[in-house]
Amino acid sequence: MKRTLLYLLILSLLSCTRNHTETQDHSVLNTTQHNMKNQGDEYSIKNSTKVNSDSLICWGNILNGLRLGFSLSDNNIINIYLKNESLSQIHVFSHVKANEIHLDPFVFLIKPQNETGSYKQVFLVADRLRSAPVFLFLKKEEVLIHKVNLSYWLKKNNVQIKSGPNDLKIQYTVNENSTDIWLGNLEAGPMIITLN
Repeated sequence: MKRTLLYLLILSLLSCTRNHTETQDHSVLNTTQHNMKNQGDEYSIKNSTKVNSDSLICWGNILNGLRLGFSLSDNNIINIYLKNESLSQIHVFSHVKANEIHLDPFVFLIKPQNETGSYKQVFLVADRLRSAPVFLFLKKEEVLIHKVNLSYWLKKNNVQIKSGPNDLKIQYTVNENSTDIWLGNLEAGPMIITLN
């Protein structure tokens, strides 16, 4: 048992350190939890020194001054990070305000570990009648943080995932017809998570 846990921990560290500067340990998410409240209603902006001390983060590469990362915390919550690594402020597409917060530019990609198939997409959006996009300015070294309940969005998207070790990635894509916001595609991961 101890040998298996050590093996899974090493795999998780290796999976997130191939192209990233920080690592995340192997985590267990209970997707059968009955509380399916959307925790994506929480977001904040912090200085990167406070974020880096919070937890180990799986960071992706920098593109046009912006970096995407994520970490796992308790109760099926995934923390999504957008960090300004440039010398000036960046105008970012954060989310869409509807009857709940929708994270239109973000997509989770998940698949069972060691399977050759493609990743299943988990969109962080739902039907809505009225909505408004929210754009925020990130100063140098500031980080936008969204807290997301993975179980809620798996159920909302009707995505069935095998229990056990899974690879999780996240993408952030903005291709709006605008010249005053950040445009591009970022990816972070994979990170190994265990779904129950």
